[in-house]
Amino acid sequence: MKKPRVKDKDVRIQEIQAAAKKVFLQKGFRNTTVEGIAKKAGISKGTVYLYFKNKQEVYIALMMPVLEEIGRELVKLESRVLEHKYSTCKKLFEGIFKALWHAYEYDPEGIRTLLAFLQGNHFSAMSKETLRKINARAQANYETLRGALSHSIKLGVIKKVEIAPLADFIWGAFLGVIEVEESKFRVTKKDHAFDTLRFAFSIISDGISSP
Repeated sequence: MKKPRVKDKDVRIQEIQAAAKKVFLQKGFRNTTVEGIAKKAGISKGTVYLYFKNKQEVYIALMMPVLEEIGRELVKLESRVLEHKYSTCKKLFEGIFKALWHAYEYDPEGIRTLLAFLQGNHFSAMSKETLRKINARAQANYETLRGALSHSIKLGVIKKVEIAPLADFIWGAFLGVIEVEESKFRVTKKDHAFDTLRFAFSIISDGISSP
C-alpha cells in the first residue's frame, strides 16, 4: 500500500480532527467511536486507522496542542518574572491573563475539548498511557505556573501565600470564566470573555498584592 502524500496526509488528519472535535463534544469520550468519527468526516473507518491507532490517539491530538501552547506561554511568563519584568502584582496578573488568553485564542476548540474532558469524568475510560501523556503535560504547566508565583513572592511582587491553592485558583478561574462566557454567548451572541477574565484576574491581584 502506498503511503499518502504529505499534503494529502495533513489535509486528511485535519479533516479527521475537525470531525472528532464535533463528535467528542457531542457524545463525550466514552460514547465516541472511531466509526462515529469516520462517519462525521465522511470517510471509512479504515481511513481513520491509517492515521490514528484508536480514538485515544485522536483525543490526545486534539488536546495536546493547546496544552503545549499554554506551556509555552507560561514558560515565557516565568522568564519575565525572573527578568523582573513585573514590578507589581497588578502587572504580574496582567501577564498571566495575557498568557492564558493567548492560549485560548490559539486554539479555542482545544480549550472546549479540555473542558469537556474535565467535566465528563472520562478518566476511567482512558488507557494508562493516554492519561500519562495528558497528565505529564498538564503537570508540567502547573509546575511552571507555581514556579512563576514562587519567584514573584521571593521578589516581593505578591505577598506570601500558599502557592498550590493559588495556582489551582488561577487555573480554575481561567477555565470557569471561559466556560460561563461561552455558555452565555450561545444565547446572547455577546462575547464578554476577554473583559470578564481580565476583571477576574485583576480581582485576584488586588487580594494578594504586597503591602
